[in-house]
Amino acid sequence: MRRILGVLLALLWVICLEAGPNQGIPPRKSPGDFPQQKSLQDFSIGVALLAKDQVRGQFASDLNRGFLVVEVGIYPEKGKSIDLRRRDFVLRTRKNEVLGRPADPIAIAASLQKAAGSDRDVTLFPSATIGYESGPRYDPVTGTRRGGGVYTGAGVGVGVGGSAPAATDRDRRTMEMELSEKSLPEDHATLPVSGYLYFPLKDRKKGETYILEYTGQNQPLLLQVLPDGGSR
Repeated sequence: MRRILGVLLALLWVICLEAGPNQGIPPRKSPGDFPQQKSLQDFSIGVALLAKDQVRGQFASDLNRGFLVVEVGIYPEKGKSIDLRRRDFVLRTRKNEVLGRPADPIAIAASLQKAAGSDRDVTLFPSATIGYESGPRYDPVTGTRRGGGVYTGAGVGVGVGGSAPAATDRDRRTMEMELSEKSLPEDHATLPVSGYLYFPLKDRKKGETYILEYTGQNQPLLLQVLPDGGSR
């Protein structure tokens, strides 16, 4: 029975990933709702850095294990469009040191699974119910309805000491689905879109300020990544 359930979950995971591009998250009403934003001729962009407690509240996956999470909102001007590619974003320090490009959700999930399996003291792993909704659903964060898609009823399990359970392949698939769905969509955007970028960062210094560079235009666009004020 467990083997059959595992096969069904794997098939569901593949179908959901192949059904189309990730949806991202509901965009804020305007770029001005972000702590940092800029407007160009064809579009406006807003960015916000998620604090560690916000990451824990938004994700079942333990992204505080070596990742910086940045929310990005893109707002094309009326009649304009923009081709979004996550590889066009680069994270830098204030001293212009390149920290890297966004990590792929599949690679992140594999990394977190490995980290959970090797941690002998405390292991965090996702505990989620995965499904697919074809109709609209209510988003409790924004108070709005959004289209159907992958959903997770998620929490975080904790194991302590030598008995801590390692993350399983099912856990990894859960993390892949969650991170893929919430990441910034790679699409030809004509309407506002928003999502998260996940940057590998082992040593996150308290109070450190980062710069997000967008290279998708002729001239690179630089934005200071500031903590979110907590409102959407």
